[in-house]
Amino acid sequence: MGTNYAVEVALHAHANLLYRAGCLREHERVAYRKVFPKGPGFDLLCIDDHVFLLVIDLSEVGRTPSPSRRDAKLFAQASEAYLRAGLRVSAKKKVRNATQGTIRGELDGIRGDLAAPRLRTTALGCLTFQLVLLGFCTKDLLQCIVGCWVFVCMFRRPFMCLLTQVYHEMRDRAGSEVFKLSHDARQELLALVLLSPCIFTDLRAAPLDRIFCTDASGFAAGACQSSISRAACLDLLRYADHKGYHTALLPKSAELIARLGDQGGFEALHQDLPPQLTEGVIFDLVEIFRGEGNLSLVASEFGLRVHPGFDVSDGPSGDVMSSACFDQIAVTSDLSSFTRAGAKLFGDARILELQLPSIQLLRHRDVDDSRPASTPPRWIADLGSCLPWKTLFQYRFARANHININEELSYRSLVKHLAKVAADHRFGILLDSRVVIGCNTKGRSSSAKLNYYLSTGLPYLVGGNLYLSLFHVGTHENAADDPSRLKPLRPPSGCLPLWLRRFLAGDTRYLAAVKLADDRRGPVGGWSRLVVLLSLLSADASPRDQLFQQFRSWAELELDCSFNQLCSTGLLLCTVLVAYGKFLFYGGSPRYIFSETINACTDQFKHYRQFFSAAWSVLTRWQEEEPGERSMVIPVSVFKAAVALALLWSWPLFAAGLLLGFNGLLRPGEFLLLRRRDLILPQDLLTDLPLAYVRIVGGKTRRYMQRQHAKISDAITVNFLSSLFGHLPPEEPLFNCSPFVFRSRWDAIFRHLGVPTSDGPQGVTPKCLRGSGATWMYQLTEDIPRIQWRGRWQQRRTLEHCLQDVAGQLLLADLAESHRFQIVRAGPLFCFAGA
Repeated sequence: MGTNYAVEVALHAHANLLYRAGCLREHERVAYRKVFPKGPGFDLLCIDDHVFLLVIDLSEVGRTPSPSRRDAKLFAQASEAYLRAGLRVSAKKKVRNATQGTIRGELDGIRGDLAAPRLRTTALGCLTFQLVLLGFCTKDLLQCIVGCWVFVCMFRRPFMCLLTQVYHEMRDRAGSEVFKLSHDARQELLALVLLSPCIFTDLRAAPLDRIFCTDASGFAAGACQSSISRAACLDLLRYADHKGYHTALLPKSAELIARLGDQGGFEALHQDLPPQLTEGVIFDLVEIFRGEGNLSLVASEFGLRVHPGFDVSDGPSGDVMSSACFDQIAVTSDLSSFTRAGAKLFGDARILELQLPSIQLLRHRDVDDSRPASTPPRWIADLGSCLPWKTLFQYRFARANHININEELSYRSLVKHLAKVAADHRFGILLDSRVVIGCNTKGRSSSAKLNYYLSTGLPYLVGGNLYLSLFHVGTHENAADDPSRLKPLRPPSGCLPLWLRRFLAGDTRYLAAVKLADDRRGPVGGWSRLVVLLSLLSADASPRDQLFQQFRSWAELELDCSFNQLCSTGLLLCTVLVAYGKFLFYGGSPRYIFSETINACTDQFKHYRQFFSAAWSVLTRWQEEEPGERSMVIPVSVFKAAVALALLWSWPLFAAGLLLGFNGLLRPGEFLLLRRRDLILPQDLLTDLPLAYVRIVGGKTRRYMQRQHAKISDAITVNFLSSLFGHLPPEEPLFNCSPFVFRSRWDAIFRHLGVPTSDGPQGVTPKCLRGSGATWMYQLTEDIPRIQWRGRWQQRRTLEHCLQDVAGQLLLADLAESHRFQIVRAGPLFCFAGA
């Protein structure tokens, strides 16, 4: 501890050790001034304390966690890293699988709240109450008491507005000077004591399906709202300003300018952040999706420093779908003056000729392209100007006030309204006043008048259990500016930007990428946004789209003409497809590439569908030359043993997935996405018949059959599903797991039974459930039309070929005798599944 860097060195060394052990990943790490992770895991590190929080299902509380669960696996890796480094772990601090603990604050995972340690808060309240009764104090003692209460209020910042006079009491006094507390100071301390049980954060407050904006002028106030999904709202709140900053009422001259609607002249009122250290401009140009590199070639002729660029033809180093390449693109874009991405640009030389002066200017001067903290980011401006807003309320003020007071009153009116109609929620509000944002986020203001109005909104925030996140939007993008001036509400400025459409549809990556790009200002920010969006679009391209692009590139290269010429007629395009199929066949490519390429061409050129018969004939002959192996059938005895073993291992949801896929003839992708409303049980139909139905959403054959369902008539399965899922709300997912998780448990179950789980012809995979259920039903009834209807096969020939091909394969014959005995012993336990 002999230097000023002891804490920094210890923290850095500890972080590196844990990172090498697989901890502190970016999507889980909680760090100061960083966006809070989405979860369900949250990794925290403070010098020598390592904490990991995990959101789990309530049914897992009290059970011994699986070694593969994220928290158990992470701490096991960390312990091994400590041992390798020769470090020891404190046995007193070692806590595992606990739902309550003190992590800066007192966290209760069952109740779902976070507060200052309640025992210490109680002791602090007793001391403060004695101080209020005594009425006399010293500056040092009052500083200590107030500092402790500030820590308590950090868990519910709006309570900070109760502290006003106590700060004035400590001015111009010596540390040991005894003085009498004023009446107002004693009242503030007494209010904290009385309200201390309410100072906590409710982690279970749900996100609201709306976003709001407020504004005020010198004579009126207004508020607007717009609808978004709850998931989008929850992700949006992670990017709000949760820290706050020092605020005061604007000077009189600045207030008069603000009344005229000009908020751009107040940047000098806020202290600028120090500029970040950068390497400067290393490259003048970098070309993403380089292709032939014509633009890079032209730039070299102009004498510019050109980065080699990125293209998929470079292999893994140029594949934008890999995270390593994407990170390299982001870093390179920060070090480049000009970034080009996307489709081919005509007139590359002319574009560079126009940009050349700006590029040379950036090269020869130190330019800080970071967006100032006082400037609203562009993505918030998109929210304010492009979302469809509706007026929530507007009213005139009874008397003239300071403009910041009016804006605070408008904000308070919205809080009062939401406390009545949307209690126990968290939501976002767009504001164009940095004064209102700063004081409400921080919890108090140095202005006594503004602090008073903050305290008048405290009962609604606490009583309504509201949690507000504030965003700074420009005045011209604030839709509430019109109601506050008693004007008609403006329509959206245009169609929703690409990133906003994708974000509202549920893809949160686009908001994270745009937020990162908008932290730059000027042309660099615009180019950064273009690069990240094009990279995400390229990564999101479906496999079928990628195969179509490969076919297009092959055709243009082999035939030395544009693809548009080849698509002029359906007959010509089919001829090219036939040639491409033969090229793939003799090149040893998999057959599915050609079939998906034909499907991709059908999607792109639906009016040419009737011309593709020759291409399908090539695929048929290919299949005759290389007949494929059908999936292995799971015998009923093995299936029952797998279900029984899953129940013995406390995996009831996995057992339910097996039963649904086998008895309902469902594909894994059809039952893993089910919600409670999609599973119709006997209790839903008010009947005693042991029948259940599954409503299939997004099935493989939805193009031919828009509405599909599966019927389950096995009594044991129906009883088990009723007991497991019958109590769930309609919107609750049945499984809420990824295909990877299901496949991992599948492999563990069947490997324990000695059954191979490879993707080869001798292995069983989750896709075998559908065919295995059909084969079992065929062995019982030999009623092919009934099986075809139950399994939703469009062609009877497909079903017959499947049954003839797999019914004779015997999986049990290749198993060891010990595994066969294990399957026989576990089979009878299946009968207890519905008990």
